Amino acid sequence: FFFFFFFFKQKTAYEIMPSLVGSEMCIRDSPDPAERNEPKKKPLRKGNVEWLFDMVEPEKPYVIVPILLYRCFISLYVRSFYAPDEYYQSVEVAHRIVFGYGYTSWEWTIEEPIRSIVHPFIFAILYKVLALLSLDTGFLIAYAPRLLQAVLLTITDYYVYWIAEDAFKDAYTAKLSMLLHLAAWFTNFTMVRTLSNSFESILIVIAYYYWSRTSREYSRTDTIAGALYALCFIVRPTSAMVFLVLVFIQLVKYRLSAIKNLLGAFFFGAVPMLLICFAIDYWFYKELVFAPLNFLKVNVLANISSYYGTQELFYYLRQALPNIFLGYGVLIIPGILISPCHSFLLAALAYFCLMSYLPHKEDRFVLPVVSFLLVSAGRALAALFRRLETVAVILLVLTVGHQVNKLVEVNTVANVAPLDTMDFLRTISPKHLKSVYMLMPCHTTPFYSHLHRDIVMRFPTCPPPLPDRSYRTQQSKMLQDIGGFLDNVLEKRSYSHIVTTNYFEEVIGEQLESYGYEKIKEIFSSEHEKIIGGRVMKVTFCIYWKQ
Repeated sequence: FFFFFFFFKQKTAYEIMPSLVGSEMCIRDSPDPAERNEPKKKPLRKGNVEWLFDMVEPEKPYVIVPILLYRCFISLYVRSFYAPDEYYQSVEVAHRIVFGYGYTSWEWTIEEPIRSIVHPFIFAILYKVLALLSLDTGFLIAYAPRLLQAVLLTITDYYVYWIAEDAFKDAYTAKLSMLLHLAAWFTNFTMVRTLSNSFESILIVIAYYYWSRTSREYSRTDTIAGALYALCFIVRPTSAMVFLVLVFIQLVKYRLSAIKNLLGAFFFGAVPMLLICFAIDYWFYKELVFAPLNFLKVNVLANISSYYGTQELFYYLRQALPNIFLGYGVLIIPGILISPCHSFLLAALAYFCLMSYLPHKEDRFVLPVVSFLLVSAGRALAALFRRLETVAVILLVLTVGHQVNKLVEVNTVANVAPLDTMDFLRTISPKHLKSVYMLMPCHTTPFYSHLHRDIVMRFPTCPPPLPDRSYRTQQSKMLQDIGGFLDNVLEKRSYSHIVTTNYFEEVIGEQLESYGYEKIKEIFSSEHEKIIGGRVMKVTFCIYWKQ
């Protein structure tokens, strides 16, 4: 009753004496007596670069269109082979769904599949649209998914801008963060690819933006964030660490009020999204499948991922991050020190620690933290520009130049033959190209998604040891005795084309000629590549044809 009376008594007084409002506000908003004698800080003057950035409005079409075109160009420019998962966990499966032929790897065919079909389903929709419009040419089937990734990455660039603007309340910092994100070599190299890691990173950035805008009252942003995090969890279960940290921060910040928001995000956002994903998986597998749980059992608990290699605990800190960021590191560290307690940095730290704990490590696994750390780099760069503009300009030119140089280097001298090989095979007349055998390590090239022809194609398979660890894969048999393996392959059936490498050709070149094959094309792959056995040499792909 006391609180009820006080509330209405106070309200009545304000209504009766409006002048009291002004007086109260003057008292409330006046500076503390201890602060009145403090000298006012002189605002930092704007330099020439900041004035220039003030003229740029990122949300205007004259900025959006060039950024989109830039991302589309990068998606087609990046042609070096990075990871088989780019194809075999996305577009290869999508191609089989839509066109009825293709290749599906072991993740989709074991008794308890560890991959959800949701991510490939996005590209299946794209393929279906192309087919309905009679635009399903070999080139578009191969590269339209890359262009779709370019569109998604452009959207992510803007969410990076909005995250930085919200976090630091400074458009200048936001624009610099966006610039660093656009120039980052690793972002350009990986996020235009159809990797599930790329899609995970995009979802985490967008979901974080909406989650960071939540308040004490439940709103639509909570629903959007909940749905996006649920989708991200289905695609890459390891992403759960990010939103668990954000949930904890929310509980600490808003306490009881946060529970209502979390329940709303879960029931109105996450649950509907999970039901949609389960329905899509049921349609594909013809049974109920909870892929994240299977992923945990196989890759983490059974440690099958270690079959593909293990690294020491501090691999990411010592090797991956310095290689990913290059010169950006001199900006990221000060940026973190300036604002260490932002929730996106805490989430990035938690995700980084989880990935470091898992024995199997790859640079792309920490891709979700890259965008957040670049926001911190933008913060540090903006502060430097406002104090030492000339130094900041030199640093920006050097770091961005280093990023561009790295992207060009990895795209011209390292493993560039796989896409060129598939493009060449696609130019061969169907009359001559009847079947293909890839006599090289498994998953070295894309497959049906980049040839788009219903012909027989094979390569030495290499599934992990499930459940018997003593068995030998086709790939291990090939590496032990490639000559005998080739004889065994050609005894079972003849192939019109065989693709191999020059270091295998040294052993089986004459053997191929004895079977009636002739070399019709040699495609450069790498200038200095460490091959099986530890030898470093120039690598080319050799294409043989039998009339």
